[in-house]
Amino acid sequence: MVLLSSVNLTNTDKEYKMASRYLLFALVYFVGAQPACEDLNTAACSLFLASKPDLCQDQALSANCKRFCGQCPLVCYDCPTAVSSPDNCTATKTCALGEVCMQKTHKNPDGSKEFIMSCESKTTCEGLSLGFHSVIGKRSDGGTAIEHVRRDLSFHCCDVDKCNYPMEFMTTTTAPTTMMTTLPTTTLKPLHNCSRDIVFVLDGSTSVGGVNHNYMKTFVQKLIAGLTIGPMDSLVAVVEYSDTARVEWYLTDHTSVRDLENAAINIPYVRGSTGTHAAFYLVHSSVLTARHGARPNAKDVVIILTDGGTDIPDLAVNEAKKLQDDGVTIIAVGVGPNADSQELLQYVKQGHVYNVKYFNTLPYIVSAIASNLCE
Repeated sequence: MVLLSSVNLTNTDKEYKMASRYLLFALVYFVGAQPACEDLNTAACSLFLASKPDLCQDQALSANCKRFCGQCPLVCYDCPTAVSSPDNCTATKTCALGEVCMQKTHKNPDGSKEFIMSCESKTTCEGLSLGFHSVIGKRSDGGTAIEHVRRDLSFHCCDVDKCNYPMEFMTTTTAPTTMMTTLPTTTLKPLHNCSRDIVFVLDGSTSVGGVNHNYMKTFVQKLIAGLTIGPMDSLVAVVEYSDTARVEWYLTDHTSVRDLENAAINIPYVRGSTGTHAAFYLVHSSVLTARHGARPNAKDVVIILTDGGTDIPDLAVNEAKKLQDDGVTIIAVGVGPNADSQELLQYVKQGHVYNVKYFNTLPYIVSAIASNLCE
């Protein structure tokens, strides 16, 4: 039996108050100055946003959170000469007006890859500038060298700081397989009118941390913003878990994008250990049921975000299997070095597993996940 933990807002309230005091302090002591286009304290900005959703529209407060609020020129990784690994590209560059982050990946005949990362004009991003002069002529099977380069080149532009770092994710269908992808774009338009009952399962364990928990909430908001929400379209519920699991809201509690986005920013941070089995049990036994709004004509999707291994892996896998047996598609997102990819692969059947290095890069996979919802 899964017991729902009580709401403990004390720590969260303290975090908000501390962030508010920090920003107010900054306002008092930095008025009249011409600060660089940076945040005085990005963590404080993130926390303060939870209690003041219009932070970035407030001219006075947003002046202390310029980069957080997207008011600064983009900063991108900058390696205009090809490198063999993105880890070798540590330099950054502030882009000029009208430029975005750019990343090109070239796959060589032997399977190795080369990467170019820098700022690029939006106009150029609509075309294709090769740049891999060192690889032209490496092979030929009847076509021109440039044709080969084009065939083995992926090209990506994006508009978030340092988003041009190539990422990989794993995806699985009926049998676990691994494939590579380029970084998806971060601008998400409404993608579909298909009906889905979507349940976010969020890791609220202590290891996540308050700032990263806010990144998770932002991820939920961004994905919701790209969906068509309503009784005849998609509905969204949220379950959060630590030692135990709790329902933040059911499918029919919020039926508009605006209400869901407001609810997402106010998800409390529960803290504790990692009882993934409890969350899956709660989704199966309570959330995806007719009495709580699950629709028989809508396909069910569970999106789980976690930063590490679960407390009782066997139980978590068994509870995930119950969801699979009911036809639920599970999409698993592992964040950071402690996320167990093999464990996540056991949660999914005809779903997907994504791995990202940091919580602040979650927005970069929003479009990829959203595109999977109507498969």
